[in-house]
Amino acid sequence: MKNLQILIREKNPIIASILQIQIQDVGYTAVDGPTSLSDFIKAREQIQPELSIIGIDLADLPDRQSISILFEELALHPTLFLIAYPRMTSELSRYISSPHDILYKPFSHQDFLQKLQNIPIIRTYMKRTNA
Repeated sequence: MKNLQILIREKNPIIASILQIQIQDVGYTAVDGPTSLSDFIKAREQIQPELSIIGIDLADLPDRQSISILFEELALHPTLFLIAYPRMTSELSRYISSPHDILYKPFSHQDFLQKLQNIPIIRTYMKRTNA
């Protein structure tokens, strides 16, 4: 069975590096994606990871039409949104299918691992590899 790939979009290079290390530490492949949302969508189509992790901040929200189109595309694939401000949840609520899809910044190593393990695609993968 191939190793599970997780594509990361995080503007803060320190957070992106920490996420990559944490993902690799639990045995998954972390792929650093572009910080532009539109480029991230293209990379996602090419790489076809099992999960995307996308850091979202207020700077991503001004162009509501573009963000709407991008998030409709992202909603078709398993995605964990890292949200800097809780009030952004209402902006993104139509694209987020479950509470497992959101992690609020700042978060601890333990919070991230717990959230990761509760994402349905990860739970399925863990069951298959532990069987």
